[in-house]
Amino acid sequence: MKPIVLYDVPSNDPENLAWSSNGWKTRLSLDYKGLPYTNKWIEFPDVEPLCKKLGVPPDRILPDGSAVYTVPIIYDPNTESHHGDSSNIAKYLDKTYPDTPPLFPPGTETLQKAFIDLGWPLAVNRPLYYSIMVPTESALSPISGAFWRRTREERMGRKMEANATDAEWRALERGLHALKGVLEANGTFFIGDKVVMADIVIVASLLWTKVVDRGAWAKIAALDDGWWGVYLGRFSSYIVMPSLAKQKAGL
Repeated sequence: MKPIVLYDVPSNDPENLAWSSNGWKTRLSLDYKGLPYTNKWIEFPDVEPLCKKLGVPPDRILPDGSAVYTVPIIYDPNTESHHGDSSNIAKYLDKTYPDTPPLFPPGTETLQKAFIDLGWPLAVNRPLYYSIMVPTESALSPISGAFWRRTREERMGRKMEANATDAEWRALERGLHALKGVLEANGTFFIGDKVVMADIVIVASLLWTKVVDRGAWAKIAALDDGWWGVYLGRFSSYIVMPSLAKQKAGL
């Protein structure tokens, strides 16, 4: 099998190049399935031109009609096709490589979609996004960092610093505590003893936090007597952090 090409935006840390939660969703999907892949790094201003060139549709359309193009993007040389959006990529991988562990097992897609599209963003990811938006800018190259700030502030109509409030952090803690209860009731993972896409979505945001804001991650890892640190540890065999040294060595 030829390696799949994963397009992503790098951090400015040569030892921890992967930071984006969206990029981590696809990276974890590929590693969980055991599918070979290579990384291709691009900067934020180059994402939209690349998507248009490859024929990858926008991630969403804003109320003003403007299109938002994002990574991850994959190119699969085995089918000679490009795909975007981490959930769509996961579904493509499930369909194209049915002998690998499924991320959307039969009968789970409706439940997972409700969690990924509604429950997770409202309860956890929105307050997390607001809380680590500024540190994320500092974790990027100057060109991608400037793009990150400009586009976020244009969409919100305010400075990024206005989002990182105590109220947002308290909302994040409440959301994580509630989610812990759901996960504990369901089993080891979101729907039992097998990893599914919902788990990957959760882990991807934890990794984003860990890379861009170690202080925020330390507070999250300490919540509920260290429960979230233990939860992340369950996925250690699927977390493969790319680095500049590994890339130069062809690893």
